[in-house]
Amino acid sequence: MANCLTFSDQLAPMSALGPEAGLAARTPSGPVIPPTDLHVGIVTSTADETRAITFFAAQGLRARGIGAPYLGRRIYVGPFTTAGALEGGAALARAAGFAYPYPGKM
Repeated sequence: MANCLTFSDQLAPMSALGPEAGLAARTPSGPVIPPTDLHVGIVTSTADETRAITFFAAQGLRARGIGAPYLGRRIYVGPFTTAGALEGGAALARAAGFAYPYPGKM
């Protein structure tokens, strides 16, 4: 369960990352891939959902959450169209406090 959910205190690194942190995720590099979303994690509150979406938007990335109250909110970022940008998005998510981002369909 530890890697499944991301709790508020785990997102503390987001506040230390400036807008340049998302450069690799915004910059097309490497092989072209079909449009691919990145499932960055599941947060446990709508407040954390808003924090995450706001953070990724400030990085120049599309982010959205899906889920139901009290069941957690899945956070998706993308779509990415190059392998390098996808890996940059995953690295950004890990730096922001998400333990296990992975490519996934929304």
